[in-house]
Amino acid sequence: MVYSSNIHEITLQHRNQKTDMERINDLGANAIRHARTSLDYLEEFPPDLYPSGMLTVLQKAVMNRNVLTELFREAATSILHSLSCSDVDPSDFDTIRAAQDALSQALEYSNRVSDLVATENLIRKLKKF
Repeated sequence: MVYSSNIHEITLQHRNQKTDMERINDLGANAIRHARTSLDYLEEFPPDLYPSGMLTVLQKAVMNRNVLTELFREAATSILHSLSCSDVDPSDFDTIRAAQDALSQALEYSNRVSDLVATENLIRKLKKF
């Protein structure tokens, strides 16, 4: 009789995943990176494709690395809306889609950081009572 021995080794690794609050700097940097990427695509189209002044607001926000403001979020939302309603040449669909994806990511990160800061401030106020 032949005995076979199968030995299996299982290794469990515990990963300490950081919370969003611990990664708030990274989230903010991601917002800037995605806004910059979207701008690279958006600048390929005529400025009149976007609501008046919104592209300039986006450009200034990226240049100043200040995409965590309500003004940036309003501009990003406005541009995303205009892109979804615009009639563009079918050959530009991929570029428009890439711009929308990057700007949506920038907006998501900007909102997340804003939410975390607002929550932190609210908790700090509540602890004072």
